Amino acid sequence: MRPEKKIYAVYRGEEMLCDGLMSECAKHLGVSVYKLRWLASPSYHKRMSRYGGKRKNTKGALMVVKIDDGDDD
Repeated sequence: MRPEKKIYAVYRGEEMLCDGLMSECAKHLGVSVYKLRWLASPSYHKRMSRYGGKRKNTKGALMVVKIDDGDDD
């Protein structure tokens, strides 16, 4: 298993819920790392942008965004 280096931010709408490593965010939110990986995927982001305002729950949907690669070598 490779070490985590990437820093992510988790948002619900415009509100930032947490930031940190994927495992830290998962623990803070009480969800699995696999769920956060899905929420960070390009497929999920495309799906949410496609629905836009058509679905009521997209405004409160979780979004995970990579904010740092952690490659400070």
